Amino acid sequence: MLRDFKPVGHIKASTNIYAQLRTAILDGRYAAGQKLPSESELISYFNVSRTTIREAIKGLEASGLVDIKRGAMGGAFVKPIGFERVESACNDLFFSGKFSFYELQYALLLIGQMIARQAAHNCTSEDAKILQQFAFENKKSCQFLAEKIANLTHNRFLIGLFQSLVQVTSGVKKQHQSNAISAHLDYQGSNLVNAIIQRDESMAEMEMSQILRSYFDELTLFNNEI
Repeated sequence: MLRDFKPVGHIKASTNIYAQLRTAILDGRYAAGQKLPSESELISYFNVSRTTIREAIKGLEASGLVDIKRGAMGGAFVKPIGFERVESACNDLFFSGKFSFYELQYALLLIGQMIARQAAHNCTSEDAKILQQFAFENKKSCQFLAEKIANLTHNRFLIGLFQSLVQVTSGVKKQHQSNAISAHLDYQGSNLVNAIIQRDESMAEMEMSQILRSYFDELTLFNNEI
């Protein structure tokens, strides 16, 4: 049985330091925009070489956790942590073939329907006034509309995930030279807005579904059996 195990190697000092600094950033000990301790301070504290510290910092930079600034006022500065990281990961996974465009579409459809239903359920009279302004706006308001509808769910993860998947589809959109989802909202969004204002969850879900299906059909990659 022992032959099934592999010998345990020594963990590199830079890997250990990277892990400690990463944890400190993620648990909030270093806030967005804050500068990490200088190389000299880290060298002294961890009792390691400058090369080791630089390897750890480069790992943080590669992970998207810090920005490296040069010069007298430079250093490693903590980046804001947002859903751009989810978008980047989804984008990389898609274009490396880890999931298909059909799977992406189906996930986006399900999440979009869920968002529409929840938006209708949560819509207040004040929300309704804001959404009604959409009817008097041009295409620039489409992005605002999509974000506002998603925000009505009051679920930050759902909002971030939906927006991330929409951004991944934009890459495919460019390849196929098709319109963005917002273009479909421009001429189909009024019905969705009305359904949400009326707090008709079923109608809102159906209208969102039609918008997304229209977008997918334009790419000629959507399976009509969904």
